[in-house]
Amino acid sequence: MAKQPENSNPITAPASVAAARGLFTWQEWVAAGLAFLVSGLTYLYYMTPEVTLQDSGELVTGAFNFGVPHPTGYPFWAFLGWIWCQIVPFGNPAWRVGLMSVVTGAALVGILTLLMSRSILMLLRNSPWDDKIDESMKEWLSLSTATASALLFAFNRGVWLWACVPEMRVLNVFSFILTTCLFFAWMMQPDKPRYLYATLLVLGLSMANHQTIVVMALPLVVGAVAVGLVSDRKGERPQLAGLCELTFALLVSWVVVVTANAWLLAGPTESLFQQEVKLLFLAGPKTAPLPVMLLAGGGAIALLLFGTQAGWLSWKRALWCAAMLLLGISFYIYMPIASATNPPMNWGFASTKQGFLHSITRGQYEQLRMGSPLSKDFYLQIWLFMSAVFHQYSLPVSIFAAVPFVVAFKFWKQIKARGRQWLIFMAVAFFTTCVGLMMILNPGLDKTQQEINLKFFAPAHGFFAILIGYGLAFTLAWIVTRWAELPKIVVRIGCWSLVLLAFIPFTRNWATCEQRGHDFGYQFGYRMFNPGGDYPPMDRDAFLFGGTDPGRFVPTYMIFCESQVEPRNKFRDPNFDRRDVYIVTQNALADTTYMAYIRDHYDYSRPNPTNEATLAKYAPWQRRVFKWGWHALNRDTMYPVEPLWIPAEQDSQRAFQEYVADVQARRARGEQPDPEEEVDIVGGRVQVRGVKGVMNINGILCKWIHDRNKQKHSFYIEESYVIPWMYPYLEPYGIIMKINKDMLPTPQENPLLWSQMIERDKKYWNQLVAEFTARPEFWRDNDARKTFSKLRSAIGGIYSFRKLHNEAEYAFRQSLQLCPDSPEANFRFAQLLIETGKPEEAVRTLEEYQKLDPFNAKIGMAVQQIRNIQQAGISLQNLEQQFAVQPRNLTNVAQLAQAYLRLNQFDRIPPLFDRFLNQPGIPAGDMLQIAQFYLSLNQAAPAIRTLEHGISIHPQDTEMHYALALVRGMTGDPANALAALTKAIQIDPNIRARARGDQRFNALRTDPRFQTLVNAP
Repeated sequence: MAKQPENSNPITAPASVAAARGLFTWQEWVAAGLAFLVSGLTYLYYMTPEVTLQDSGELVTGAFNFGVPHPTGYPFWAFLGWIWCQIVPFGNPAWRVGLMSVVTGAALVGILTLLMSRSILMLLRNSPWDDKIDESMKEWLSLSTATASALLFAFNRGVWLWACVPEMRVLNVFSFILTTCLFFAWMMQPDKPRYLYATLLVLGLSMANHQTIVVMALPLVVGAVAVGLVSDRKGERPQLAGLCELTFALLVSWVVVVTANAWLLAGPTESLFQQEVKLLFLAGPKTAPLPVMLLAGGGAIALLLFGTQAGWLSWKRALWCAAMLLLGISFYIYMPIASATNPPMNWGFASTKQGFLHSITRGQYEQLRMGSPLSKDFYLQIWLFMSAVFHQYSLPVSIFAAVPFVVAFKFWKQIKARGRQWLIFMAVAFFTTCVGLMMILNPGLDKTQQEINLKFFAPAHGFFAILIGYGLAFTLAWIVTRWAELPKIVVRIGCWSLVLLAFIPFTRNWATCEQRGHDFGYQFGYRMFNPGGDYPPMDRDAFLFGGTDPGRFVPTYMIFCESQVEPRNKFRDPNFDRRDVYIVTQNALADTTYMAYIRDHYDYSRPNPTNEATLAKYAPWQRRVFKWGWHALNRDTMYPVEPLWIPAEQDSQRAFQEYVADVQARRARGEQPDPEEEVDIVGGRVQVRGVKGVMNINGILCKWIHDRNKQKHSFYIEESYVIPWMYPYLEPYGIIMKINKDMLPTPQENPLLWSQMIERDKKYWNQLVAEFTARPEFWRDNDARKTFSKLRSAIGGIYSFRKLHNEAEYAFRQSLQLCPDSPEANFRFAQLLIETGKPEEAVRTLEEYQKLDPFNAKIGMAVQQIRNIQQAGISLQNLEQQFAVQPRNLTNVAQLAQAYLRLNQFDRIPPLFDRFLNQPGIPAGDMLQIAQFYLSLNQAAPAIRTLEHGISIHPQDTEMHYALALVRGMTGDPANALAALTKAIQIDPNIRARARGDQRFNALRTDPRFQTLVNAP
């Protein structure tokens, strides 16, 4: 019997045999297990020991205490975290949740190994060189390249970092991979609907963790189309059952989500059909829900009826698909249930319709602004994304991701149907998670925004790693077929040596991702309560305003998690227990849903099962849930025993009105509002937008809380945004600041007090900076550097306010030492340099910052503004000289006023105009132009003063009286407006007809006195 060639493949196990023995072989399970162990042990070794400085403080607080984290709530992750913490009852809470991230990340790598090994084997079996490679070699190629590509992704920053910290990010990436794996199983065996059911269930549950998974709907639909239409047999009838059943599930879910959205918007007496909802829930134009219900619902019903009749689908399977997807999405019900227990993390107050909708629609964040693929920024975003991908895997390795597309283009007709179907799905999946998500998120280009948005594109990095794996497999298959004489042992060693490629992302990302020994989150939280140095611990029963973005909820974690566990489970200090502290985020006080849950924590009206009156706002089911959680979830011992005063909803409205009145008063005094103070009247309602405007309202509420509670409680603040009223009360207190009961004397009034404060502050920060900068891991921890830099620059703000310029410069330079690319430190230091007459040094500071953050447009704008100020200073001197020579020249006066305006020196304009107007013989027309200048700046009060002065000089000037009548009428002073108009008509009766048709008198037109005056013969 003749010996067969080694590269022949006379016997290939048919798909039915492979299906009978299970989707994955034992060898594939072993490879997946090894990948799980390698990645899992690495993650465990480099896992953070405690809370970190991103969102982990509030996320762990939410999960550990059966609560609701920040929008969109992440209910699936929060519930899993709570269950996990019950299963693992040892270690500090953040470590427990971090361990869940480790297991999730390792499971991700294991599942990806299974997906890759089976899909690569499928592609090789369906490739043009199928009969040129023996089956054992195909299996060897698939196992080795699958493990290599899975480990490549394992040490991608989007997986490794989030697998080592207690956050929900790695579960999101896991969801993309698991959904893809299950859908692959269905595409390979479309006659088994259980895989499609599982895909849709996981998709729904994933949406209840992170809504970005919704972009997978397009690849799923395209994959189902490919299964139905791409076939090896010409004329074969399309198999569209899977597509129809999947489409039915998506249409039904669309109807349910839109209907639920409308119901949540509707008031007690309103119809849900009268509401306006976004067409695609978070995006798209607004529409009434009925058209969507009719279009999508009608389409689903028609598809079910006609599709069943035509044999396109099974109605039972279609209903099961819809049920699985809705079952997964329905996990959002966790949020109102958890919210009703009054948890310490209750973001959005989701126990109410308003709060639940506010949370799941990201109400507190800027709404999505779709990016245009035709814009310059979009191509720059794509370039930055691809640069990041190439950095992760290296350019030589990344080139292999193009190989599957080259193979598909060259051998499309020779590739069998299953291979083509899967390559279509993978191409769309990568395109959607990259370009599609880029269009939806439209991320900013500055360094801070890049860091924030990088985590959203980890799934795209995963699909890129998959494409690299396919490229490696195809390349190796080509080598095997081209050089058949190569010894098998050499090929097999070469295949498994590809696993070493994982060292590329490992070495590139180690400094960013390793978290072993990083206790900076704990240091941040612990030092607030126990600053050390010469500072005593925070007073008992203190009130803490928290706020810094990188670690805004670390103190929340310290109070509600670290303080709650047994001493043996605490990180370092077994005696740490600060459940006596009241904590509020000053940035969110203007948010009514936030204030609602803060009142439930601390106010006199907080719920208590022993006082039924405090439960009146709850629905009956919520009362039962609350009473269950009172002891079961330790809500009875979670908050300080003594309540205090927290603003009620009517107080928040009063603060809003007070702020609007203040803006109007400032405008009347001739003061220009800040560019970030946007106060407009839209549809008869006053709207406040912009960070500065919202923070001013927050500042008013902070002031009321301080004034009403300061006699019983000490106050501290971790500054995020500047609240001006606080500065006279502030003193440095370790890493944060203390708000004293009364204003502190100035440095001039009490130099001894300030010298002691400054000495203690410098000594503390010198020691802290020396301690941190001596630790190599501090320089690798970007969050820690930014956080402590921001804290130091906040203290520098105290010195800047007090005109202690040397001390302020010392603090800002120390802040830059900790983090040279800190936005707060750079901009605040540049402002100080401008104030102290060092504009050139300010420019140099910002230019150095620009090198570290090249795409931050704000830096260039700030530099240009300084240059303009310098140039304007030169022009200003020339204009002032011209005015001194020709004080009666109105053109010179107007140009000088415009120069003052450009330099934000409005306070110099009224004295300039007064000097001009008080000269003898100024014509009435010039005075009218001065009044008009004031009106162009919305400064009615000085305009009126100018006109009255002009009338005193030119009492018989008709235009002066007429202009005064107009301004008085527009400012709501009808009596004086009519008096001025009467005087104008007395001087010139022809004015009557002019006033009758002047639309600027519309405010007076309904007044009978006006009608009598203008219609008199």
